[in-house]
Amino acid sequence: MSVPIALGRCHYYRTVCGLPCHVDESGRIALTIGGRVRAVTTPDGLGKVMREFLSARSLVGPVVSHRSRRYTFLTGYSPEAEESSLYARALLRTNSQIVPPLAIVALPGPVDDAYRRWVVPARDVYLPSLKTVLDALVECAG
Repeated sequence: MSVPIALGRCHYYRTVCGLPCHVDESGRIALTIGGRVRAVTTPDGLGKVMREFLSARSLVGPVVSHRSRRYTFLTGYSPEAEESSLYARALLRTNSQIVPPLAIVALPGPVDDAYRRWVVPARDVYLPSLKTVLDALVECAG
């Protein structure tokens, strides 16, 4: 990926979408999880159902599809959701996880479609709460 193009895209993600990202040494756009931003990863089949569920309720936020056949839902912070045993069981049962703080999520760049792409692009600062996405996971997995 061309670093100047990646820098431009990263600037857009930071300023328009409020995502704390940077361009790493390999030229990837890397989002650091923490602060107001959290993420949930799921297998892509479950992720597709969750995206439709959230879209039908006008609650879907940015979603990234990875070559590894995983979906990553970017979310806001919900401290009560991270400590719930209901969600912990559903995450374990569905091979899903809450991405831990300080972990990195690679975001789509201008030319890395073979590795990751936006299913629902980041367009503004809206992020559904972590609780909202986990409620969708429980509902769609059940």
